[in-house]
Amino acid sequence: MRFPNYLKTVCLIPVLVLPACASLSLENKYPSYEYRTDYKILQEDRITGLGKIKAEDKQASSTLLIGENYNYLLSDGGDDVLKIMQNLPVQERAIRNTLPLELDVYNDNVFYGHIHFYHPVPMSQLSAAKKQQLRALGFMEEPVSDQSDVKEIYLARNIAIKGTVYQAKPQQANLSLTSSVPIVLREARLKTQENKANVMKKRVLMPVALAFDIVSLPIQWGAGKLANK
Repeated sequence: MRFPNYLKTVCLIPVLVLPACASLSLENKYPSYEYRTDYKILQEDRITGLGKIKAEDKQASSTLLIGENYNYLLSDGGDDVLKIMQNLPVQERAIRNTLPLELDVYNDNVFYGHIHFYHPVPMSQLSAAKKQQLRALGFMEEPVSDQSDVKEIYLARNIAIKGTVYQAKPQQANLSLTSSVPIVLREARLKTQENKANVMKKRVLMPVALAFDIVSLPIQWGAGKLANK
């Protein structure tokens, strides 16, 4: 007796996924290992100002974060950070980052991070001229919840930065900060840890899962023969 092709397809779909389904599902639900990222603090500092430094060809310049202990040469994002700091007075720019500002170091002494600026006055209370100025600096609308969970729209800009520690002679700041900004350079380390509770659960449940998978094998074999008819 031959079965129509559409009937074979209907029969095959559920059984082809049966073998090893139970044991794999058990592994996904109760993973034996957990992964987490720990951070090693490499350096702490405080940024006291910003400056510009000429490249060796004296044609281009880069932004420098001037710290108490070291300087930090920004290859990405520096011009935008400096432009905001120069064009907005202290009372019109705030940093949303949790301080200290975290800069992640990966290799070759290169660090990555971001500086999240926002104007501390809700957008609804800003003049048209101020909105235009902020938008010209790249600020965009962003909802922020206050302590009473009431959402207000603010103008903000999140700038990704990249740079290297610049161990050179002290630089003259083009812009001095009235209040220094604490930073921390850290190195990410992936840690693997065995989840003993999940291991014990799988020891109890795995025999049942394997039994189900073994029982399902003849069904798959029969489905395969059906498909060949």
